[in-house]
Formats: sequence, structure tokens, C-alpha cells
Amino acid sequence: MPNFDSLVSRLRSCKSLVEAAEIHSGIAPERASLYVANLVVEMYGRCGCVEAARAVFESMQGKRNPFSWNLMIQAYARNGHVDEARALFDAMPDGERDVVAWNTVIALYARSDLPLNAKLLFDRMEFRDLVSWTSVVVAFARTGDLEQARALFDVMPEWNQVSWTALILAYGQAGKMQLAKDLYDSMPWQDSVTWTTMLQVYAQSGHLEEARLMFEAHPNRTVVSWTVLLASYAQALWIDEAAELFRKMPHKDVVAWNVFIAGLTHNGDFLAAKRAFDQMPRRSVVSWNLIVSLYARELLIEEARFLFESMPEKTEVSWGTIIAAYARNGHIRQARRLFDAMPRPDLESWNAVLAASARSGESLALLRLMCVEGIAPNAISLLGVMNSCSHLGLVDEGVRIFASLQWDLAIAPMKEHYCCVIDLLGRSGDVEAAGELSGAMPSGGDVVAWITVLASRSVQRGDHERIECAALMERARSLNGLSRK
Repeated sequence: MPNFDSLVSRLRSCKSLVEAAEIHSGIAPERASLYVANLVVEMYGRCGCVEAARAVFESMQGKRNPFSWNLMIQAYARNGHVDEARALFDAMPDGERDVVAWNTVIALYARSDLPLNAKLLFDRMEFRDLVSWTSVVVAFARTGDLEQARALFDVMPEWNQVSWTALILAYGQAGKMQLAKDLYDSMPWQDSVTWTTMLQVYAQSGHLEEARLMFEAHPNRTVVSWTVLLASYAQALWIDEAAELFRKMPHKDVVAWNVFIAGLTHNGDFLAAKRAFDQMPRRSVVSWNLIVSLYARELLIEEARFLFESMPEKTEVSWGTIIAAYARNGHIRQARRLFDAMPRPDLESWNAVLAASARSGESLALLRLMCVEGIAPNAISLLGVMNSCSHLGLVDEGVRIFASLQWDLAIAPMKEHYCCVIDLLGRSGDVEAAGELSGAMPSGGDVVAWITVLASRSVQRGDHERIECAALMERARSLNGLSRK
């Protein structure tokens, strides 16, 4: 049995759900104190299992302290459960809701791009600290409400590094470079973090010459600042400049190597990217994912599979990359076998195999299995299944899925969804409904949608249908800017 200090150390450092369950099950009853229970709640939240954290929290009835409540709220916040975090915050007993609880929920609203919710809660606070002020400024800055962000920033009792950098970044992302520079210049102090932030603003907005001059003028460059400039060169496809900068870097960490390889990959320089990968002194899972993706894009599927099997560690991205590679190249059985072998398929992997199965008729069964597994489908998932319905002539199923987008899943249909169901209706002979749906599209139907209707109508016979075909063709021409004058 591990001693108490060892137990506490494991609880604080654990990041694996499997290990978390093992640690929890091994806690002897005599060590199940409130302190240990709080650490177990925190551990499960850190490992992404809020259900287990909540079960432990509920078992602490009558023993909880403010730390218990805060740790459970933080578990929800860490994992993006906004409504649950707020409900638990509201349920806290009077006198136990401290500034940490308030700040946790406000920061969660900020990260969730809900600035008005953050501000309403902020306004209710009796005592605000620097974290409270900074969180609400960040909430408005993240969503581009620069006027409100600046108004709050200007009345802050004091500023910290986070509040300055958040507003500078927000100005940069909005293209207001002069305001970003003026704010940076007005800082009472500047350190490597704020300097790197301003460098990042120049780089990400495409002002590469200004970024270069700022970089060269600074005497204390960090590996982060080198990497920021390297990434901006790579994204702009300034490959020669990126290679020269990379060569000059005094210290190259794995992130810098990955950025450089990603730039070469984006530029389509297969051999240079592979050469850089082979030269890496240390590789991360991101490095492996980049090179597997590169081979897959070059249609070197078996080589990509060999690299995939050679990976010391595989993530959902790794599995998704190789599954999508097989699926895109028509190797449906191999894609499905890999998918079935995947420990925990993520949404992207489900979408890849749904799209790959469109012609085989397995998509509907896979969609049902996906929902049973607790993975909520998104617009891409349902498009793959609707394409399958179109290929197989399953009109009722395709229309039902289209309707469920808005009514059941609150997903706004994309143009591709409309065109898919229009094609499905047209193939089934219900051209009138297809035309009505095309006219009901948010844009009034685009040229692709109307040509889809036209293709369905053109198989019909008779003068009346030919007249309608001519009208539909004219509608398609007008939408494409080709109307006869």
C-alpha cells in the first residue's frame, strides 16, 4: 500500500483516466478523508471524466467544503460543460461561494465566447479581483467586441500581462494594427511575453516585414519568438526565408521542427519535409502525424501505413489521418478495419468512415452505432449519410435526416445538404418538391441547386416539361451571372 504522500502525489499528477480509476479503486477506506476526496474530484476532472468526478462529489454529502464545490465547478469548466458549471455554482450554499467560484464561471463564459453571460455575472460580484476583471475583458476581446473590451480595460483598477496581451491580440485579429501598436507602446513595462505577442500580431496579420524588423531589433529572443516568425514565414510560403531562419535558430525544440515540417508539407515539398523529419533529434506525436499525413496526401498509402504502425504513440488524430487516407482512396474495407481497431473513435474518424461507406449502404447503421456510442453527429456526419441515401434511393430516410438537422440537432443545413436532398427528391420523381426546396434555400438557391433540379426535370417527357426546363435553365443562368441581355 503506498504511503499517504505517495498517494497524494499520484492523485495530483495523474492524467490518464485508466490510471485514475486504478488509483481511486485502491484508496483504502481509512484514507478516504475529505482532503483525499477533493483530490479525487480534481483528478477525474483533469482526466476528462466529469461523470466520475460528480459521483465522488455526490458521495461527499454533508462533508463538502468550499474547495469541494470549486473543484467540481472547475472540473465542469475544464471540460467545457457550461450549463452544468453554472447550475452547480447557483446551487452552492450561501456563504461558500467565494471569488474563486465566481472567477471560474466567468472565465468559462469567456472561453465559451459568451461575453454577455460573463458580464452579467461580473456585475453581480460584491468583490472583484484582478482575475475577475481580466476574465471579462478577455470575454469581450475574444468575440471582437473591442469597444466594450476597451471600456472595461480602461476602468480596471490595475492591469496584468493577460489583460494587456488579450486586448493587443484582439486589435490585431480585427486588423486594427495601429491601435494594437499604440496599446503596446503605452505599456508601463514590456517583457518577453508582451513583445512576443506584438510580434505575433504582426506575423498573423501578414505584416511580415514589420515582424522581421521587430524581431531583429530585440536583443533577447526566445525560442517562442523564433518559432512565431518561422510559422509566419511558413504560412506565407516564404519557404526560403523560413529555411534560412530555421538554420540560424540557436535552439530548435520539437515545436520549431514541427512548424518547419508543416511549412514544407504545405508547400508540397515532399522530399524536404521527409528529410527534415529524418533529421529530428526528438519527435513528438505531432511530428509523426505530419509525416503520415504527408505520405497519405502523396497517395503513398502503404508507406503511410508503415509509418503509422511505427509510431511509438498514437492519438485520435493519428488514427483519423490513416483512416481518412484509406477512405479517400477507395480502400473501404481497410478503412473500416482500422476504424474497428481504434480504441476510442473521435468525431473526425466517424465522419471519415461514414463518408467512405456512402455507397456500401452501411452509413445508416454506422450513424445509429455512433449515437449509441455517445458521439453526437455534426453537419459533416449527416452529409455523409445523406449522400448514402441519395446513392441508394432512400428518400424517406434522407428527408428525415435533413429535417433532423435543424429540429433535433439545431444545425443549420449547408448548401451541400440542400443539394443532396434536392437530388434525392429529383431522382425519385418528386421534381416539384425538389424545386420548392431549392427556392426555400437561405440564398434562394444557387446555380448548383437549380442545375440539380434541372437535371432531374430533364428526364421527364412532353412540351410542358421542356418549357419548365427552359425556365429552370434561365434561373440557373441568372444565378451564375449568365443571363441573356
